[in-house]
Amino acid sequence: MNRYLKFFFSLYIIVVLSGCSWFDSKPQSAEQPAKLLPLENKINAEVVKKVSVGGGSAYDYVKLAPFVLNDHVFVASRDGNVIAYDLNSGNQIWQVSLESSFSAGPYATEDKVYVCDSDGEITALARVSGKQLWKATVSSEILSRTVESDGFLIARTADGSIFALNSETGEQKWVFDKSLPVLTLRGTGDPVVANGIVYAGLDNGKLVAIDLISGSAVWEQQVAIGRGRSEVERIIDIDGTPELHGGKIYLASYRAKLGAYSVRDGREFWSRDLSSYSGPVVDTIEDGKFLYLTDDRSHIWGISADSGASLWKQESLQARKITKPAVFGNYIVVSDFEGYLHFLNKNTGEIIARLEVFDSAIRQQAVIYKNYILVQNEEGQAAVVTVSQ
Repeated sequence: MNRYLKFFFSLYIIVVLSGCSWFDSKPQSAEQPAKLLPLENKINAEVVKKVSVGGGSAYDYVKLAPFVLNDHVFVASRDGNVIAYDLNSGNQIWQVSLESSFSAGPYATEDKVYVCDSDGEITALARVSGKQLWKATVSSEILSRTVESDGFLIARTADGSIFALNSETGEQKWVFDKSLPVLTLRGTGDPVVANGIVYAGLDNGKLVAIDLISGSAVWEQQVAIGRGRSEVERIIDIDGTPELHGGKIYLASYRAKLGAYSVRDGREFWSRDLSSYSGPVVDTIEDGKFLYLTDDRSHIWGISADSGASLWKQESLQARKITKPAVFGNYIVVSDFEGYLHFLNKNTGEIIARLEVFDSAIRQQAVIYKNYILVQNEEGQAAVVTVSQ
């Protein structure tokens, strides 16, 4: 079976509805989501802006989330709308409608906004006007946000490839191609670029470092190993985005482990058994570095970034399809399948506040910008939230 047939076979059997949780040994879809208990909010959170972007993405499990740059918010809908807003005034700057089914983005730079779709098309728009500048096609659906660096636009595709395009023209510069396992989860982590190196976690459990200019592998490290009799049991996708900090890469894989690795050669500093779809977020405060992570049962963890030791664990949101945590001052913000934002004390994991933003799922990590929290639901709505004591 060639790699394309494997890819489409994978998509056919994967249950998109559950956000890839169907393959868990204790799948969220088989558990009753935890009921929300009465809570006295210790901080005040409120929605200050809510807009409808366009058609929703329910059941498609695509990575559409707001992107903020220089006080401008860019949002995209599944059915091809891209809208730019001024964050401070709430006024719309521009809107364009394209014949696309967007699956990832948007991503903005000083002069461009990039959006990606399920047909493998990447569209570059002028940041100030929304005018289409170019369109390029890669090998398959794009399920992660692109990133630009030094004139290169890096994009990952669902068939296991990483593409580099000329960010000015869309011309392909190189492609790093890896075959997929027979079965994979639906999703890919965003590529990360630092110091001329592209870092990515792959569906086969490898962490790779790729030279930005040439597209050749600098190193590859097997960080997760599949175990079990069946292909389903051996799924070890790394679908979270690598987190780089202080010469280390932090990432987690499904059904395998969370670990810290060297940016130079992928050497492991520490690892522990912990399964996650989205991977950790790094937070640095006076007392040291910490990781916050949502595991595949929607338990939220506080973990030492130096050793991997557990600091706390919050289990009261089990099976609520909790998103990757976002750090907001002294708090952690996560969202769930019913459109709630939950605020946790990042030192203890205690839930201190809750806000119902939508009546449908928020599937992507909240975006933190200055004193704002931005989220988008699967029905094509976006909201801005503020917090006060």
